[in-house]
Amino acid sequence: MFDPSGRELDNSGLLEVTLDAFMNAIRMTEAAVALFEAQAIGPDPGRVRNYPVGLDELVARLRPLYL
Repeated sequence: MFDPSGRELDNSGLLEVTLDAFMNAIRMTEAAVALFEAQAIGPDPGRVRNYPVGLDELVARLRPLYL
């Protein structure tokens, strides 16, 4: 990106902030899904898994909080 005088702008700071915000949004979404699924499983461990395999460990750690 260039300013009106033709000089190239350094947007690396903006990119870094944007990527940090995106990563935080992903982490919060992952935590929300894990908390929801851990609560939804409750005392019935035979419930069909409705979340990605990568969340298994987190859901297993959170599940005892809801029993």
